[in-house]
Amino acid sequence: MDRSASLAKASKGLKRQVVQGIAAVLCTVLAAVAFPALGSGLPESSALIARYCEPEDGLRRGVTEAWCAMELSRIRLRGSGEDGPEESVSLEVLVAADERSRLAGYQWIDPALAGSTATLFLFPRPVHGAFHMCNVDAPLWIVWYREDGSPLDVALMLPGQDVPAALCRDLYAPRRPETYRYALEIGVELAQRLGLDRQRLSRLRLELEPWMNEAR
Repeated sequence: MDRSASLAKASKGLKRQVVQGIAAVLCTVLAAVAFPALGSGLPESSALIARYCEPEDGLRRGVTEAWCAMELSRIRLRGSGEDGPEESVSLEVLVAADERSRLAGYQWIDPALAGSTATLFLFPRPVHGAFHMCNVDAPLWIVWYREDGSPLDVALMLPGQDVPAALCRDLYAPRRPETYRYALEIGVELAQRLGLDRQRLSRLRLELEPWMNEAR
């Protein structure tokens, strides 16, 4: 191959790389615009939950009937960042909307599953009270929200003793003497992947949806 042919081929290859590079950048920008709240690339919780609650052999392990009976939904946390711009995080959650599911929570759930999922607790009215961590084998973040969706307090809850809930002393309650209407428990591993630390969790509001009033 002569020199002119080599230069022409090199030029063509360079143009192809430039075009591919521009296309990659455009795809990234378009994805960020179309899905500004999702950009984590995380697998959906529904697939992970299905593997535990609907195993191929029909034998459930590391989950409870009450936990698997919770419905799955999606919530959005919104707020202003440290420098002012709006920030938003969207995530799938199990919904604890009745007394049975609220009492069950993450008790006796496989720690790998608890660490990679989140549960939103709904109450029919503003309440006081503490959450316990007995029979829970994975650390969880908890955020209590007021009736208007604003965060009341945040705590990192550590695994507790394996004792009946009525005897549990591993309790966590908001430090402020106010009522809350909603509470979000999120596995530490999932929170890390979403970039949710104590500071962000204490800043982001829960975006309220009509179905959140269906607690009983």
